[in-house]
Amino acid sequence: MDRRQDLLILRLDLEQGAYLEPIHIPREGPDGFNAPDLFISYKAEDSIYVFPALKDHFYLYNSFGEILKEYSYNSRDFSRFYISGFYSDIFYRNGEMILPTINDTRYDDQDYFEKVIPFQKYELVEQRFSDSIEYPKSLIGKFLPSNLTGGQISNYDNETAIINFPFSDSLYLYKYEDKSIVTFYCGIETGHKNNFYDHVPDRAESIEYLTKEKNYEFSKVHNGKVYRLVSHLKDENARELPLFDIINQNLRGVTMIEFDPKDSSINYYEMPIARNFVFQDDRLIVGGISIREDENQDTFRKFYVYQLK
Repeated sequence: MDRRQDLLILRLDLEQGAYLEPIHIPREGPDGFNAPDLFISYKAEDSIYVFPALKDHFYLYNSFGEILKEYSYNSRDFSRFYISGFYSDIFYRNGEMILPTINDTRYDDQDYFEKVIPFQKYELVEQRFSDSIEYPKSLIGKFLPSNLTGGQISNYDNETAIINFPFSDSLYLYKYEDKSIVTFYCGIETGHKNNFYDHVPDRAESIEYLTKEKNYEFSKVHNGKVYRLVSHLKDENARELPLFDIINQNLRGVTMIEFDPKDSSINYYEMPIARNFVFQDDRLIVGGISIREDENQDTFRKFYVYQLK
């Protein structure tokens, strides 16, 4: 976002090490997204899907910041794209997309994980949700800090979506044609499995959970391998320390898990604290959390480029 809260999509030529002309999408006006927050799915230069927060519709933009089409969710329970607290991809296939979704069910509802659908198929032509993917049955009647209840989805292959829940050391493969789901382990061995609450966690419990427990943030597939990013305590002994010490001493770290489906082998790589990562050819681009502000009060985040071997 720039100082006017318009969206700037910054395009970087890695070979030249220089920024190209940014794509500017206004917040206000006839082509504005008119929301305090948003998510984008960049399919191509003139195919940019923008999902404004708390809206009952989303947009297709071109590279000139012009709205090409508006899509209504047309959901009975006001289901919409889930933006809060994490980043996701979108699974596209045959004029449909599978989106992470949320509705207005109260978080303290004991049936939250039955009433909220984490993923739904959306038909672009009919402009409606047509099918859904539910939470694992093990969550029924349980509670988690609210910003860990969502999920993240990406392409495993053209027929299969890979689903990542931040609270689970397993990944879920959803077959598009027969709607079947299989799981496989893709976690880190240190420490214990994440616990669930049998009551709504208060603020103190939520902060402690987010500070001490694992958060499986992303999963993506590249060159036949699955990559998963998890933030966690660097040393499980730190679990006994006060929360202030854990935060102040930066005792949480980030690990990238590399899983090879061919032989089920797993490798682990220490990473900087990150918020997103993408693959491009033989490179891994990791978005960090360090922020700088220029003379125009525009903010920029540091990122890292790794060579894959």
